[in-house]
Amino acid sequence: MRGLSISLFSTRVVAAFVLPGRKSVFARSLAMSAEGEIKASRGDGQGGDGTVLLPQNGQYDSVVLWMHGLGDSANGWAPAMPALNLPTTKFILPTAEDTPITINGGMEMPGWFDLYGLDPSSPEDVAGFEKSTARIMALINAEVQGGIPASRIAVCGFSQGGALALHVGLRGLAAGSGSGEGGKSFAGVAALSAWLPLRDTYPGALGPGAAELPILQCHGDADQVVNYAWGKGSFLLLA
Repeated sequence: MRGLSISLFSTRVVAAFVLPGRKSVFARSLAMSAEGEIKASRGDGQGGDGTVLLPQNGQYDSVVLWMHGLGDSANGWAPAMPALNLPTTKFILPTAEDTPITINGGMEMPGWFDLYGLDPSSPEDVAGFEKSTARIMALINAEVQGGIPASRIAVCGFSQGGALALHVGLRGLAAGSGSGEGGKSFAGVAALSAWLPLRDTYPGALGPGAAELPILQCHGDADQVVNYAWGKGSFLLLA
């Protein structure tokens, strides 16, 4: 499946890349764990479920927040993080709470928000976004208060988690960090196989740091779950 890397702002570089296979990524991560380069702990660090990965010495100068897709958990992505080769980075992978998902017949599963349909005209779960955004911001605020500036925090995710990452990053919510950094953007946003939620609220919803926010958006053109057109349409809306 080919990859597409695009920037939502014309000041950013556009580049294409192909991700290594999952087996090679996991093999590298397992090797790093075996060699004692990283240490993992259960939980998101603020009382929620998830996984936190730290350098073995506990010292870090940057943070990556990674949100999984619908029905998944932190366990689905934690093994891949060490392969990014960021030796002084803390990885926080929260697991979403179980929530009823309308398009799946109301079945409860880990989800950042409800999904009412797969049509562009389907309503969106505003309350669900607000709840999940509050949780992600609590994680971010804890890091900022601990000495990591918002400009050293990347907000990333896959599928539903990528949609949430775009939502948090573009609205410039670092302004609410209480760190004196109001209006500054995050280090960046990465959204894989995702889409821009609540699109009708833009450009008015763009936060004060959005124009300087680096964004990496990747989408396979054979994606059978989140249509490629959704990802490209999100790019065109904000380009």
